Amino acid sequence: MKKIIIGVIVVILAVVIGYQAALMKVVKSENNTEEGGMSHTMDGMTAELAGLSGDKLDKAFLELMIVHHEGAIVMAEQVLAETKRPELQEMAKTIIAAQQREIEMMGSWLDAWFKSDDTNMGDGMAHTEEHIHD
Repeated sequence: MKKIIIGVIVVILAVVIGYQAALMKVVKSENNTEEGGMSHTMDGMTAELAGLSGDKLDKAFLELMIVHHEGAIVMAEQVLAETKRPELQEMAKTIIAAQQREIEMMGSWLDAWFKSDDTNMGDGMAHTEEHIHD
């Protein structure tokens, strides 16, 4: 139980930190460029993969994609709660279901391929994801 609670805290912190960083990039890009903030957020995630290869690249990619998908779920939940448009409600429901499935899939791959890395706290995100959905 303690491991699950720690894992949940790690996931929450990762999401909050990721959103804070993304928000800062969006605000900075809106103030300083004509380009949208989302491309800068994606640039930041892509930059984190630069120079990595092999297992390090695979693992980092999966961990970043989980955070990215969690962000999509939060956005879709917000739209679902606020919009009156049935098309957007349906789209949000579809996004939530698809992203949750993919998070579970990526989490299971992390467990299968990188389980021996459990001692690394940064890996807690992936290992707790399946527990969150239980």
